[in-house]
Formats: sequence, structure tokens, C-alpha cells
Amino acid sequence: MKRRPNIVLCVMDDHRHDALGVCGTPGVQTPFLDALAARGMRFTHAFMPGSTVPAVCAPSRAMLHSGRSLFRLHHNGQQIPAAHPLLGACLRKVGYDTFHTGKWHNGKASLHRGFAYADEIFFSGMNDPWNTPLHHHDPTGRYEARLPVIREPGESNRVDYRDGDHVYAGRHSTDIFCDRAADYIRSHDGGCPFFLSLALMAPHDPRTAPPGYHARAEQADLPLPPNFRAYPAHDTGALEVRDERLAPRPRTPEEIRRHRADYYAMVHHLDDGLARVMAALRARGLEEETLFVFTSDHGIAIGEHGLMGKQNLYEHSIRVPLIVAGPGIPAGTVRTDSVLHLDCFRSLCRAAGADTPAEVEGRNLEWSRAVREEQPGDARAYFAYRNSIRALRSEEFKLIEYGGPVPRATELFHLAEDPWETCDLAHTAAQSTRLRELRARLRKAADAAGDSEHPLGTVFWDTVDC
Repeated sequence: MKRRPNIVLCVMDDHRHDALGVCGTPGVQTPFLDALAARGMRFTHAFMPGSTVPAVCAPSRAMLHSGRSLFRLHHNGQQIPAAHPLLGACLRKVGYDTFHTGKWHNGKASLHRGFAYADEIFFSGMNDPWNTPLHHHDPTGRYEARLPVIREPGESNRVDYRDGDHVYAGRHSTDIFCDRAADYIRSHDGGCPFFLSLALMAPHDPRTAPPGYHARAEQADLPLPPNFRAYPAHDTGALEVRDERLAPRPRTPEEIRRHRADYYAMVHHLDDGLARVMAALRARGLEEETLFVFTSDHGIAIGEHGLMGKQNLYEHSIRVPLIVAGPGIPAGTVRTDSVLHLDCFRSLCRAAGADTPAEVEGRNLEWSRAVREEQPGDARAYFAYRNSIRALRSEEFKLIEYGGPVPRATELFHLAEDPWETCDLAHTAAQSTRLRELRARLRKAADAAGDSEHPLGTVFWDTVDC
């Protein structure tokens, strides 16, 4: 009987689709991920469907672990109820040892249901990477421990309490999580295949890596992206969220270069951490029988289109990196067809010999094939941000509509000729017919995605007539 593969699923936070050395992006150093792509398959057009809340990571990670699409999540993905499937739980049923370390932003009960064991767990969205409050495994699944903290010691002696039972003062979260993952691999008894879920907080802000990494990111030499703007073109409905306050408006070249240099330093640091995880597999002779999956919950702007965050539907925010390497995957393959990150659910179940629950909406990535001819339907090319933005993406064009609580606006980009989305064609006579066609498709896609019946969709579509 063919041995089922071990599975390592690595999910980053804010990792852009082009923040890979293999993409040729100036300033990016990712030797491990480049090598992973060389021995596996890289998907250049992997997407996440958007978000119903400013904390985009919560619904995105819920989609990835439940296989459900955006408007069919519970409580914006911040909880995954027992009635919804979980990737880890499906793999447990067929005999996998399941382990999670790192960030978990989808509720304590779902972590306990999905994984037999977990350690060094962070139950929130973001924190100081050098002093992250963490939990060791709680066999009850309640994770009720709290740590005292004075949040503003210069102004108050008030003691608050934060989620966690320990802190490694001065130790970076990327190193904590990657080293714990490597320890798990070294200690696994080999009696059954394992599913290791590794979720980093990096390269999310505050973007501070060990000093040596910042020294290698030469700020002065970084070019500005072609879509750099001092101000955003439209109100996204999220211009005052925390992400957008990381840099003042107007955005300046110097400020954006600094932020991008710090971001690339974090990326280089996490690349080294993941290399240690792979080294642990290699040391046990498990590299060739392990599916190693690398992806992210979403991308981020960092100065593109006048934005800093991911609360928008431009390519820099909805596209994510996706690399898969392991048994049965043709080495050095680059796939350009459009896929969703939640497609990993069905694909990993199939690789593990597990039944995929009927409500899982993702498709099989078919990574044993160099090319997939099937194109996604409109519902899979439909993107949304809260009640203010909707988008439809084809292989050539992208339509973005703004409405709901923000001023009505439309953008149309010819992605095949303008991948940076710099030239808005929405108001050109030559594209009037295409615009009408895409708007009609957008409305139908909203119905198929469940957006039309969602409270946020109702607000949006009450102001947008397509």
C-alpha cells in the first residue's frame, strides 16, 4: 500500500504574492522558498476572496481551514463552529497525527477540534514579535490562562490581562514557531503520517526582524513600485483603519522605501526559519515523502495605490504566494491558472486519502499536472471587501466597484497589459461595452457567492446598480 504523505502547511501573515526572490522583486531574498519552488510547483495567480472585516486574516484563515467561501463563514471567520468542516479534523479521522504551532485567529474551540496537539499558540491578530504572549497545549481546549501587563507604564499603574500563559522575552515569534515546528518533526515517532500546521505572524507589522536582516535590505536602493501614489484614488471604506495609519498622507518615497525595506527584512528572516523546518525533515529522511505547502492569508499594499494595508481589492492585496513541493509534484513547474488558497483543503484531503466534506467549496489543485485547462467560474473570480468594494477578475480585465458607505466609483484595468493596475479604463468609450458585460457578470457572481443575501452585500448592492 502506498504510504500517505506527511503534510506541512505554512501560512504567513501579509506575505505578498511577489515577495519571493524567484519573482525578481528588488530587495527580496528568499533562498529557501526559491529552492522549494525549484523542486515543486509555484502558482503565480493564487487568490483569497477578500474580507468582511478589517482584520482580513481572520476570514482568510477560516476559508483556508474550513474550505468555505467568504460569505458562508460564521462570525466573519473569527469562530469556526462545530458544524463546519476543519482540515485538521478531516485528517485526524484518517489516522493523521495533527499538530499546530503559531497564530490561530479562528477560535479556541476550533483549534482543539482540529488538532490533537498544539504548542506555542498565539490567539489573536497581531502583537510585538519580540514579546508575544503564548499558550502551551491545554488538553481541555479552554486556554483560559491570562498574563498580567501594564500597557502604559509611563502613564498608569493599571494592570490589564492578556491571553497567554508565557512569554519568551526578547525572542522573535518567527524563531519560536519555526523552532517548535522543527522540534515536532524531530520528536514524531513515525508510526503514522503527520499534519503540521505552522502559522507565522510575519511579515506583519510591527516589521522588526533581527538587526542583521535589516542591514541587508538596502533602503536607498529599493525602487518605488510603478503604482506608487501619494494619495489613494478612491475611498475604500478603510482609509482610517490601523494599517493605513502606519504612514502619513501624502505617502512619500522615503517613507515607503523604509517600510518596504523593513518588510523585506521580515521576509528574509521567515525564509531562514522555514529552512530550519525543512532541515528537520531532511535530517529524518522525510523530505521526499512530505507535502510542503507555503502560502499566505493575504497580501498588502505598502505604498501601492496610495495605500498601506490589505483592506482593498487590488492585486497586491488579494493575490497570495502558493508553492507546493513533495511526492507526485513535477519539479520546477510554474502554473499560471487562477486558483484560490482555500483549494488547498480539497487537494490535501485527496492527497491524504480523506473524504472531502460536501460543503467544502474549494477545488482540487491537481498539482500532479503541469497545466490545468479548466478556468474558474465567475463566483470564484469574485472578490469583496466589507460593504464598500466588489470586484470581478477575468484573465485579461478586472472590474472594481465602490459603493455602500463610500462615494460611488468604478475602476477597470486591462491586467494583461497593465498588471500594476495604473491605467483606469472605466470611463473610456472603447471599453463601454466590456464595462456593461462585466457589470452584469459581477451582479450574477454576487448571487452565486452568497453576497446578495449577506447583510454587508445588502448595504453595497442597495447603492450599486449593475
